[in-house]
Amino acid sequence: MASIRIQSWHGQKVESRLIENADIAQMRDSVDALDNKVTTEVTVEQADESYLVIGGGDGRYHVAYGNADDDFRTLQDESRPAGEEKLVTGGQLGVFHSASIVGKPLAVRAAETFIATGELDKTLFWKEE
Repeated sequence: MASIRIQSWHGQKVESRLIENADIAQMRDSVDALDNKVTTEVTVEQADESYLVIGGGDGRYHVAYGNADDDFRTLQDESRPAGEEKLVTGGQLGVFHSASIVGKPLAVRAAETFIATGELDKTLFWKEE
């Protein structure tokens, strides 16, 4: 079963909450809690050490996957215009390629598949990093 870690930042102090044996409803609630200000990161962790990190909030998300074999991928929305955007993830303001900032439906779909199967949704586009 997967676990979910929700992280909120208060200045430089991080508050972390862990949900073990998490289900899809808890994952959706966790994504809903992201606000692109204080609560800016949710990590879904599988027993095999693979993980999906969802950062941002307020309708804009950065979704990244990694595993113990150093396979790293970022969810892409290629319909987005070229350029860069700012987003708070992991408690820090970052600048990301616009295509790597996705809407809530794509972020939730990726997380639902990952928490249910432990795998990436193969119908979505994942850029290898």
